[in-house]
Amino acid sequence: MIQLTTFALVSILFAIICGSVLTYVGMTNIRSGTKALAQVRSMGQQGAWHKQTAILFGINNIVFALLIVFVVLLGVVIDHTAKNVLIALIVITLLTSIVLVARCVSTAMQSLKSLHNR
Repeated sequence: MIQLTTFALVSILFAIICGSVLTYVGMTNIRSGTKALAQVRSMGQQGAWHKQTAILFGINNIVFALLIVFVVLLGVVIDHTAKNVLIALIVITLLTSIVLVARCVSTAMQSLKSLHNR
């Protein structure tokens, strides 16, 4: 049987709660983004999912939830090989999150410029 310290148990519980909340918020953002995309398309305009700030922000929330889970697992896992895999996953997830945030900010700035020019 595996014995975990109190800190490890609290960390796992924290990761579960934060991951669940961030995933729920992300799914809600994606849902609202797809509704906005459907409205744009119903008005005869072309819309792309990768230009919807809400969709990008929702995906980023889910990626950030994964990042939290990976970091907590890194602190709990003992096996050296598993730690190396987790470090690689953390780096990939962090880079993905940075790209998503940059794309989200870029899309928001483009939307702001188009509203300003009207």
